Amino acid sequence: MQKDILWKAGILAAIVFIAGLSLGIWLDEQRVAATRSRLMDIDLQWNDARLTSLYYQLHASMDSRFCDSAIKNNFEFNDRIYKEGLLIERYEAVDRFAPELVQEKRHYALLQLQFWLNSIALKESCNASYQTLVYFYSHYDESLMAIQKAQSAVLAEIKETCGPQLLLIPIPLDMNIGTVSLVAAEYNVTSAPSILLNDKVLVGLRTKEELQQLINCSS
Repeated sequence: MQKDILWKAGILAAIVFIAGLSLGIWLDEQRVAATRSRLMDIDLQWNDARLTSLYYQLHASMDSRFCDSAIKNNFEFNDRIYKEGLLIERYEAVDRFAPELVQEKRHYALLQLQFWLNSIALKESCNASYQTLVYFYSHYDESLMAIQKAQSAVLAEIKETCGPQLLLIPIPLDMNIGTVSLVAAEYNVTSAPSILLNDKVLVGLRTKEELQQLINCSS
């Protein structure tokens, strides 16, 4: 009787193990499929952003009506990639170094770069009054996580206060992206966290009070 019970318990344990393993494999496959689908969507957004940027360049002398439409379109683009960033953060909480997630993060960084370049072009062509803040951070250096979390919180508060007067562009400094390296070299950004506020570089953790004095935007 005891052997029979042990035998049945062993079979049950094996079934539970196989079921759990199969479920894990299925969930992983679903996650990979979802990631690939998002990457395709990001690629479409990236190509759309590139074409939009070219369109802006072709209309260097813009009338006020076109400027209003172009700036509105650029802000809507930023809203879309912001939502993508929130989704990436959710996945990073599970496994921030998963290969497909790293690839998605690199695509996201390119979208942020394109938004920044579009914003600069529009600011110059349309005489827009907003300010740009590029936040360079490290994706891989875990020793910087605490200080970067603190800096991100400060920037989020300032962005909430400034609204559309401040464009916040977070960019990973260490994900082997050529354009990021070019920008970092041009402005001599060599460490994270660093901030590029318009054309001024700020290195290290910056307080809310210090940044508010430099940005000087009203609520």
